[in-house]
Amino acid sequence: ERTTNREGHENLFIAGLIELPKTGQTVEIYGEEHSSKSNKFYEEVIEKDLLKDYVVMCEHSTLLCDIQPDEYKLFEGIATGGEYILFNLTKKRAEGDKDLPEPICVDNRIESGLPTAIEEGLLRNFFSELLEKENLTENDLLEFSQAILRLTEIYTSVKKIRAVFNKVSYYKDKIEDFYTILKQQFSQLKIFLKDMDIDTACNFAILIVSNLKRICSAYVDLNILIQIGKIPDNKRIAVFTGAAHAYRLLTMFEKFKPTILVNPSEEILRLLEFKPVTE
Repeated sequence: ERTTNREGHENLFIAGLIELPKTGQTVEIYGEEHSSKSNKFYEEVIEKDLLKDYVVMCEHSTLLCDIQPDEYKLFEGIATGGEYILFNLTKKRAEGDKDLPEPICVDNRIESGLPTAIEEGLLRNFFSELLEKENLTENDLLEFSQAILRLTEIYTSVKKIRAVFNKVSYYKDKIEDFYTILKQQFSQLKIFLKDMDIDTACNFAILIVSNLKRICSAYVDLNILIQIGKIPDNKRIAVFTGAAHAYRLLTMFEKFKPTILVNPSEEILRLLEFKPVTE
């Protein structure tokens, strides 16, 4: 109701509801802008205990889902969106409110040896900052070599999950475009490294990071689908995740004619589009 009235959801870029006739499940997907500080929609969900009858999934690491009391300080006053939901459900359950659902964490990147969004951001920032320097020190070059090595390691890990995407029709062709472009970009990167053309190498490294990030993000989508498949029939499921995941998941469920609760602008849709970055 709140999303339909477009009230209190400044942090909500896209949201939709899907009814799965075969299982009787209803899946609600809420896609946030992670960097937004607005949190009204999520605060109201918690304040009014709107999730009591739901199975709840949150975009948080599967390896870091068991939040302990001494870790509360990492979330209190800081967490927004799905992480706000995760933290508050966990805390309320720990305080004795067992009627609330135990949240399921769905971000399996670390578990699968893939980089987190934070690490991807750090790599991108490093290459960008290096481009702004006029004279590179020996330490800069050493860190550059280490960053390139890490990029290569991530690429190796990403190649190992390639076949998994072929099981989902939405990704089958799209993902091949990514791997084709990445292979070309790494070949070109090697040439620039051989010629010690650091600036061009950094520019290509930034493109590579962007494409690796998209593949790793899509890998989380697959885990969300797997987790939905594990939920018993006739359950209501609420998925709190980033806008890109929400957009792709709603697109995958298109044949079930999802009800779009919050429709993203054309500008946001362009940002959410799943295609390789080439320039």
